[in-house]
Parts: sequence; C-alpha cells; structure tokens
Amino acid sequence: MTLTFKKAQWVKYQGREGQVVRIPNLHEVQLRDRNGDLFTARISDLITLDTDRSGRDTRGRPVDSDSAVTARMEAEFRLEVISPLLALGPARTRADVRARAEDRNCGVTTIYRWMQQYEAAGDLTGLLREVRSDHGKRRMPEGVEVMMESLIDRVYLTDQRPSMTSVYTTLLTDIGHANKNRAEGEAVLPVPDFQTFRRRIYGVEERRRLSRRFGERMASTLDPVLAHYPGANYPLAVVQVDHTPLDIILVDSVHRKPLGKAWLTLVIEVFSRVVLGFYISLDSPSGFSVGQALSHAILPKDLWLARHQDSLLSIVKELDPDIEELTWPCWGKPVKLKVDNAREFWGNMLKVACAEYNIDQEFRPVRNPKYGGHIERLIGTTVRQVHTLSGTTFSNPQVRGEYDSEGRAMMTMEALQLWVTAFYLGAYHNRVHSALGVTPLQMWERGLLEGTELHPPTGLPERIMGDRAERLRLNFLPFFEATVQPGGVQHEGLSYMGAVLHRYIKAKDPERPGSARKFVFRYDPRDISQIYFLDPELNRYYEIRCRQPNFPSISIWELKAAKKFAKAQRLRADDDRSILSAYRMMTMISEAEQDKTREARRTEEKRRHRDQAPKLGGVIPVQKPSGTRSALNLFQDDEEVLPFDDIQV
Repeated sequence: MTLTFKKAQWVKYQGREGQVVRIPNLHEVQLRDRNGDLFTARISDLITLDTDRSGRDTRGRPVDSDSAVTARMEAEFRLEVISPLLALGPARTRADVRARAEDRNCGVTTIYRWMQQYEAAGDLTGLLREVRSDHGKRRMPEGVEVMMESLIDRVYLTDQRPSMTSVYTTLLTDIGHANKNRAEGEAVLPVPDFQTFRRRIYGVEERRRLSRRFGERMASTLDPVLAHYPGANYPLAVVQVDHTPLDIILVDSVHRKPLGKAWLTLVIEVFSRVVLGFYISLDSPSGFSVGQALSHAILPKDLWLARHQDSLLSIVKELDPDIEELTWPCWGKPVKLKVDNAREFWGNMLKVACAEYNIDQEFRPVRNPKYGGHIERLIGTTVRQVHTLSGTTFSNPQVRGEYDSEGRAMMTMEALQLWVTAFYLGAYHNRVHSALGVTPLQMWERGLLEGTELHPPTGLPERIMGDRAERLRLNFLPFFEATVQPGGVQHEGLSYMGAVLHRYIKAKDPERPGSARKFVFRYDPRDISQIYFLDPELNRYYEIRCRQPNFPSISIWELKAAKKFAKAQRLRADDDRSILSAYRMMTMISEAEQDKTREARRTEEKRRHRDQAPKLGGVIPVQKPSGTRSALNLFQDDEEVLPFDDIQV
C-alpha cells in the first residue's frame, strides 16, 4: 500500500475518515471529516481509503516472456514521457502537460491517464499494457532517417546555430528533391512531421548539442560544481550513495573480544543533506548492502525509531543535552540516484530495481571527485566523530600512535548502529549546515512544505507501507534466473524445491518452445537456506526452502567458506548433504578456535547478527520440515523468528 498526501485526498485516522486540508509540518496533517469538522492526525497513523485507484490487476501478466519484456519497454517509455511532469509535483500546470504532449507527440488526455495510472499503482506496473506489434520500431524508412541524421550532424550541430524550423525546411526540400528524382518503381519517401524531426534532435545527448552549437564552455555549465549540484533543487531530486569503513574496532556480543572494523553504506539527500538511510555490516560493500541501505532510505522509519527511542535518547543526551525527542521524517523514492563506478553499483539487481521504481541511476564521471562532494563530506564528518569513541583506530597509525585500539574496544555491532543513528538524528540533522544556512532537517521541511526560489513545495513523499513495502524490500535483494528441474532449482551447489514449483518442472519458454523457461529467484545472502520464487502468473513471491531437511540458516559467505574448507580437506562438497557435512565440521573447528582467533569470532558475530535480523515479509511461506527425526535434526533452532514490520538499520 502507498499513501500520498495531497489536498482534498481522503484518508482514515483511527477509524475516522477525513479529507486533507493542510499539511502544517512533517508529522501531522489537518483533516476535515464528512460532517465538516476539522481535526489533526499524525501522518504515521493514516490509512489510505483508495489503495487501488487504478483498478488494474497485473497478477495474471507473465513477467519473463518476450512479450512481457516488450510491454515493460513500452511502460518505461511512458514513464520517460511523464517523469518530468511527475517531478514538478503540485507546481505542474496544464500548460506543462500540453507542452510535454507536443514535445513527445502524445495526446494531453493520454498523458493525464498515464500519470493517473502510475500514481495509482506506485510503480512501473501501472503503465503496463498489451504490446503493440510495431513498438520499438521507427516508423520512418531508413532513407528518411539517414537524411535527418545527416542534416542534424552537418547543419544543426554547428556554431552557426540555425533554428530547428530552418533545418526542417531544408529536410523537406531534400525529401522533395529525392522524390522528384527517384528511379522508376522506387517508393515515394514519406515526409516526417516537425515533431518527429524535433524528437530526433532531442535524441542527441544534451551536452553534445551544447558543445557543438555553443562551445565547450557553455556545455560545461551542465557539469556539477561544488557549491550547488545541478538539478538538486527540491527534496529527493538527487540522492547519493557511498561506502566507508568505520575507524573503530568492534567487539563480539558474547566474549567482548575484538572483531575488527565494520562498513557503513550511507544514503544522503543532496538538496537538504539529510540522511535518508544507511546499512552497517561486517562484510565488505556489495550489491546487497546497497539494496539494504536504499530500501531503508525509501521506507518510513517510525516503528523502528519508536522501538529504540529510549536507547537512542540516552546516547543523544551525551551529544546534545537539549534534545528531548528524536524524529526521522525522511523517506521517499529519489528521482535520481547518483553513485560512483564501484562494482557493486553495476549489478543487475540495482539496475532492475531502479527501473521498477522510476529511479534514474546515474554514475559519477571517473576521476571527477566534485560529483560526490556532498556525501564524501558527510562521510568525513561521520568518521571524525567516530574517532572520539573508545576503540577507534584513528585515520592512520601515525595519528593513532601508542593508543591501544583493541584494548580499548568496547562497542558491539548493535551499539554502533544505535550510536550512528543517534549521531545523525540528534546532532547532524539539528546543526546548522554551513552551505545551507539552516539545519538539514529545516531545509528538508522547507523544500516539502514551503518551497524555495528555485522550486515550489513538493508536498510530503508517498509512504510505501504494508505489502508494497515488503515487495520493495524483496525487489532490492539479489536475484538469479534458473530453470526448474525434477531435482529442484540449483544455486551455489544447493537444491531448492517447493510445491509451488511442481507445475513449472521442465517448463518451456512460451515465446521459444524449443528453449527451457527460466524463472526469477531472489535471495538474502545472510540466509541461503531459503530463496524467494517469483511466480510469473500470479506475480507473487513464494518461499522455497533447501531440499536438505533442517538445513541451517547460513550465509552465502559461510557456504563458500565451507566449500573452500572441503576442498582443502579433500572432502566432497557437490550436493546439499556433503556441503552441510563440511559446514558442520568447519563450524566445530571454528567454535573451538573462537576464543583464540579474531576471524572465528568475527564469523560467529556475523551469524548472531544474521539470526537477529528481521525476516522478510510479503512472501507466501512454507512449513518447515519436521525436526523430530533425529538423523536429520543436525542443528536445533534457538528461537522462533518473527516477521518484521520495519527494516533494521
């Protein structure tokens, strides 16, 4: 379920229906009930009355066939057409829509319908439709396309800077001349309308157009500068993500012995500089850590914050004694996601998820640090603050001197997560930012509710909740594609099978009957005892467990370590049972060495942290195999894992 906030929208608060009248701040709205009485409601407690305004049902749509791929391309085209209008928010006028309709050669009514469908569904599925047979094909003959491209390159993209109209007139003359002198039997070349020619010009990259017509100096105005990031004129216009190791030695939660450093994946909103979300892990940066940080950034964090309010306040009081309550009213889907060129940002998971939620993923130019200055500055601020904690390693051995980092270490992973949250919410969000002149939280609120000279107020971002929130978390998990065989689905040497897969065993691709059909499976690297199958007909995720009964919850890194251990010990590790045997033997040795080696303690702490992580919702669960058969009950479950209603930072 998504919940957006617009004037005149109907919502429900504690069983009472009301229409939005005013949004005075980030935490409350003023409503008018059906009797005309005004009342105030907390945003976090609102429920939409119109969860399926589009009336569309996409559950029966195949998601992996060629026709579905083509339909998705069509939906992405529609999204590209309406994206500039969606970004305008409440400032959008009918004149804007009419201009966009002319520019993209679409009807005004059509664009309004597309916007309504997208806003109703909340993601790309609202724009799906049956595929046109000629979609993706240019309607002009090749000869006309060549003439247009030649004129654009030779005439329009020059420092003479002729107008589009004059170049179009030249095109008409050239086509007329070609038709007049065509050979007998040759087809007459059709004349493209002006909008078609205009679209071909706009198909040329904007910086190239400026450079060819106005020179490199003018084109460089599109390049970001340190003082202001181009396009970041309103909240969520541009969001940046980056990683950093935190210069502090952590201790395990049992023996309180050193583990080493953790990694922070941070998400910052450039317009206001607020922290939208983050993820801390003992593992090196990966696509998984990026997905966890982004899903945390996009979704509301009220429930998690309320659950840890007391612990956070005790930390905040040490940073700023005047703060009485912590709030984190920062959430929402970014328009543009700016990332560097690290490997974890190039994966298919992030690419597919960004396309699904209309997020424009953009890579920073190589060797051009000014494009990432905002988040790197905050990372520097965070690391310097970490240097004040007991157990810090400081920035280098020279600065550390004789300080005993391991001997002074005392902070666990959980404590570090709370401290980082308290620092961002209690100190950073409420300090005046030198580049803004106000605090990040004040700038965020100003952009949403008041607007600036550069952009009108955007209103509160939509709140993605319930099943849609769980679906978003799943969509930001890594995935693989595989066929379903009688022995199940194979991944990383393990076999998975569930009742929902039976009908798809040896299934053929509906578009290519001679080829096996591949399906989408997502997984949480922290626990590969189960995967999540996306049923292409129901468009729902189903939990699929490992075929080996009572296979323990192990991470993909532990699985790879078990295979490496088996190879070193000349043991088999080519099926579920042999891998489990190798893992069990490796674990016994690791537990014996746990009190001696840091790596063993680090592995065990990852395992404990994984066991405490909230379980994914939004999937159809399966009943676990019986644990009463002693021969198969190799590992006992410590406790029941409950479903979660928020995301762990």
